Amino acid sequence: MIQSKRPLPPTPGTNTKYKNDNTELLLDKHHGSLTDGERKWYNDIHKSIEQKDSIIANLKTVASEWKKKANEYETAYKETKRLFEEREKFLMKQHEAEIEATTKIQAEQLNESHELILQLEKENMFLRSQLNQFNYLEQSSIQTQSANLNNDMYNQICHTAKRDSEIVNMHTPLSKENSNDLLQRINDMVIIVEGTLHRFKDREGIHSKASFVSLNATPDASNEQAT
Repeated sequence: MIQSKRPLPPTPGTNTKYKNDNTELLLDKHHGSLTDGERKWYNDIHKSIEQKDSIIANLKTVASEWKKKANEYETAYKETKRLFEEREKFLMKQHEAEIEATTKIQAEQLNESHELILQLEKENMFLRSQLNQFNYLEQSSIQTQSANLNNDMYNQICHTAKRDSEIVNMHTPLSKENSNDLLQRINDMVIIVEGTLHRFKDREGIHSKASFVSLNATPDASNEQAT
């Protein structure tokens, strides 16, 4: 009888799955009935199975730990994402509130500036009316003073001429030289009066021109003040 050669058991490091039809028969036999070779082969198989079971248990432990870490990372990621989304919403609301508040403040400042401009324009119009009234009163006063001065000088000339005429009538007839002297005095007085009148007219013209220039310059100054 030819005995078939038994295959060698796989080593613990190999992935070859060992299968023998006589394994169940060997397991059912009592250890005392095994030969030395069968007992050694049985022990090797038992050790290999234990090693595989240990490796599988370790791999299951590692896989469980990795799965646990993955769940923790996923939970942390979701929590971080939720916090970032809440922070983003908060910042957006805060930014919108700041924009609304800034817009409201700028609108109030614009309204205040508009009211201030209107108030300054009213004050400018009032000051211009006061200035026009003052210029009119001053012009009227100057014209009145000039007219009164002209009348006073005219009355003085008339009074002087009348007095000289009375002096001439009271005394003896004057000589030709005295008559010429009297006429020269009257002529000099008339020249003085005319010069005085011209000076008053020149002064009145200069004052009127200065008032006109001041009146035209007033709006620009008021505009600069309003600005």
